[in-house]
Amino acid sequence: MKKVGIFLILAGLLCILAFVLYTIALEPEIPLLIKFGVSTAIVGLVIVISVLVIEALKKNKRGNEDDLSKY
Repeated sequence: MKKVGIFLILAGLLCILAFVLYTIALEPEIPLLIKFGVSTAIVGLVIVISVLVIEALKKNKRGNEDDLSKY
């Protein structure tokens, strides 16, 4: 159940970030440099969160295997 909750939170954040990127890209009054900066920051944030989730899942799998090998 915990994994489902985390997945839903991340999916919701991804939808919000995609909407922000879409809105910024279509707004003609925002300077190109600001569009590039915000877009780069959002993409970087998504990459960092993805890497953290993948590492946590790998650590969880290794943790379970290590616990069983002790006995």
